[in-house]
Amino acid sequence: MAGRWFDSEFLRFLRRPYFNDGQCETLRVRPWIGWVGVILLADMVVGVIGRGAILGLGHKPPPDKAIMHLIAHPSSMVLAILLLAPILEELTFRAFLSRNRVWVFLGSGMFLATLGRMTMLMVSKPETTQMVFSHYLLGVAMLVPLLAAYGVVWWLAGGWIMALFQHFPVPIFWLSCLVFGAAHSFNFETGVQPWLLLLTLPQISAGVFLGYIRVRHGLRWSIATHMAIDYTATFTAWALVLSKPVLGAKGMVVAGGGMFVLIATVLVYGMVGLARARRLAV
Repeated sequence: MAGRWFDSEFLRFLRRPYFNDGQCETLRVRPWIGWVGVILLADMVVGVIGRGAILGLGHKPPPDKAIMHLIAHPSSMVLAILLLAPILEELTFRAFLSRNRVWVFLGSGMFLATLGRMTMLMVSKPETTQMVFSHYLLGVAMLVPLLAAYGVVWWLAGGWIMALFQHFPVPIFWLSCLVFGAAHSFNFETGVQPWLLLLTLPQISAGVFLGYIRVRHGLRWSIATHMAIDYTATFTAWALVLSKPVLGAKGMVVAGGGMFVLIATVLVYGMVGLARARRLAV
């Protein structure tokens, strides 16, 4: 049944992505937890594949310094970033997967602004995590004036832009996934390297699933899923970071193992609920 569901829905969507302009399908909490588990599992698998491919090419995989910085400095500021970033990223990379004029305007405008920021990063070549974050905050601050300028373009060519989204959903969908992954390549602080895209396979994979959830269930569910993934990974890492000075190395292993079992149990519970919901829908 599960295989038949993937063949009939998810894989069919991947073969021919489409955009929805009507009412989205309702997603209940337990199947939503299941989607979070599926995405985390897929990210781990493609992450191993990507790093193996880089090693096979003779490169040493660099650390994700931006993520390591957030993990190593637990604070309310990090929690705020984890709250804001998924919202902005979903608005930028998934909002325009639609036939609604408002979402296409807002999403495509933010997407183009992000492409501009990525170009600026490639030219300026930031050397530290703080510089990457500064560029990110600058991009957020510039969103309003850039969207206002894009409004002029929309006023002149809004009909053509909508026609583009109506007739070419397949390349637009896959472009959103690839650029979402490429945007995270700056976290590695190694400059522009084509093979870095292999290290962003988890982000590309997540973008595929989040895009599907956005189209089938709506933007709020893709935002909620994105947040759940980020918070789950961060809290798991924090459990290790914070337990080491208190419990020592052995205690850290126990705390980390307990956190892993807890999260794994919740995610398996959700994945079973997801499979059951789809079986009943067939």
